[in-house]
Amino acid sequence: MLLFVSANGVASPWAEVNDPFLRSDILALADSGMIENPVNAFPLPWSSVGVIALDANSDDLTMARSHVLYQRSSAQLNRGNRALTLSGCDDCRQGYFAAPDDEQTSLGVSYEHASRRWAYRIATQAIYDQSDYDYQWQGSYLAWQVFDSTTVTLGYLPRWWGPSWQHNLTLDTSGDDVSVDLTSGGQNLLGAWHITSVLTDVDRDGYHYLWSNRAQIKPASWLEVGYSAHYWFDKQNQPSSLQDDVQQSADIQIAFPNVAGWSQRVYGEATTQAEGHDLGAYVLGWSGQIGFDRHALRLVIESQTVADESQLSLEKVADSMSVSRRYQYQHSMSFASYLQLSNDHQLSFILSKQYDGYIEDERNLEVNYQLPLLSGRFNIGAGFSSFDDQSIWSRYQFRF
Repeated sequence: MLLFVSANGVASPWAEVNDPFLRSDILALADSGMIENPVNAFPLPWSSVGVIALDANSDDLTMARSHVLYQRSSAQLNRGNRALTLSGCDDCRQGYFAAPDDEQTSLGVSYEHASRRWAYRIATQAIYDQSDYDYQWQGSYLAWQVFDSTTVTLGYLPRWWGPSWQHNLTLDTSGDDVSVDLTSGGQNLLGAWHITSVLTDVDRDGYHYLWSNRAQIKPASWLEVGYSAHYWFDKQNQPSSLQDDVQQSADIQIAFPNVAGWSQRVYGEATTQAEGHDLGAYVLGWSGQIGFDRHALRLVIESQTVADESQLSLEKVADSMSVSRRYQYQHSMSFASYLQLSNDHQLSFILSKQYDGYIEDERNLEVNYQLPLLSGRFNIGAGFSSFDDQSIWSRYQFRF
């Protein structure tokens, strides 16, 4: 059945790359052993979490269970499937999960519907950026569930692959390019598995298509392993000269038993260079969530290291995926907190320090606050840098 849900009470068949708080609750349930399937690739099909929560009996997970169940029922009822969105951003920093779109001002409208085998969204945005007007179809898609566990999708969908939150070495795209993907999953003797294959029309200089593939397996409730590979092709559909035709990455996540109410995990992610098969960069991280008085708090600590000889080639790979700032620094560390209050207010902080090998450390602070407002949802945030760079963004979405 295709009806599985999405973030913010919408009717799409997956959790999307726009709500870190929904992701946080899904991970808390997974880390507590209440989700059998892999959960480290977004959009995350709701079939992967369709069995969760009804057996949850921990008071610390009450809010997480309620949140996820609400999202699932929203899809089943096609609740909030029409939306009007007004957003603006001035020099927003990209590169972390659910980062704001880097655009000046946009007005968007969308309509979506999910049924047993089909789901679709028609979404368009009118964008004003530095005296220039444009439009895009970000978020639009058409999905067909071919079999019970296999879906084909055509559209403009942002993606985030891997267990990290602020440093993604696998795949982090904004949904500006059209793509077609095939996803499937199931259970076997080795555990729960999920595979995704995506062909994207990136149309950059020297190459035209990016073919990304990911396989995940969860052999035990506490262990999840992923492997990804990217291939580039030029306009004649031949392997491009970007690198040796393939970049590979692998990630692992280990969940620990709850301690004093904390559900927690450690994870690692590594990728090869754009040319050859030597190690190009790696990420190490810890994440944990605790529930208290019908509130929930998640903390995330991460570090990224890029090999000196890999920086330029990896930045070239990032450009081919429409990703910025991912490999810009040789060393980067971050601390993030995500607080969900019982009144549906949400607050996040991201502190980070980067070093590029040439000049002094750069320090950044990102603050984001969300609240219900006028029968919709209002989001305001700001970013501050020790290099005197500042950014501010806001977003209002009304669903009906």
